Amino acid sequence: MKRWLTSPYAPVIFLMVLAAVLRLLSNELKLWDVTPVTALALFGGSMISDRRLALLMPMTVLLITDAFIGFYDGMWLVYLSFALVVFLGKWIISRPTPVRIVAASLTASTLFYLITNLALFYPQTMYPHTWDGIVQSYVAAWPFYRNALFGDLMYCGIFFGGYVLLQRLAVLFQPKS
Repeated sequence: MKRWLTSPYAPVIFLMVLAAVLRLLSNELKLWDVTPVTALALFGGSMISDRRLALLMPMTVLLITDAFIGFYDGMWLVYLSFALVVFLGKWIISRPTPVRIVAASLTASTLFYLITNLALFYPQTMYPHTWDGIVQSYVAAWPFYRNALFGDLMYCGIFFGGYVLLQRLAVLFQPKS
């Protein structure tokens, strides 16, 4: 057990389990789109040097939680959006500041909203494949976008702020030489 806790992958696994549990909980509580998956993708993209692992983090969480929540049409758009968010996270690491983290979070939320609600990707029975159909889709999704903005900013603050706090605590508790 101790060996697992000292593994360099332990924090990654912890964040993935936390994100999965919180996504399932938000779904159960009907807090649509108030999940830490975007924050996980941004954090992984910015802090994990191995791009495959950074990409695997949110994809694994999505796949596992979708197995519980249920699979749906347009899943590939959701997964594509989160893949793009991981790469957006690479932009943060070049100069991680609170302003960049907030900007990346807002950009990620907006990117997800724009991609996943484009009516042309859905069956015509849901929205007509016209300009009016696209507008209807975006208007119907507005409450979810608002929730995503809130959740993404909150969880980015928790993930990135928690990381900084843990770094500072680690320095405080280092053995004196």
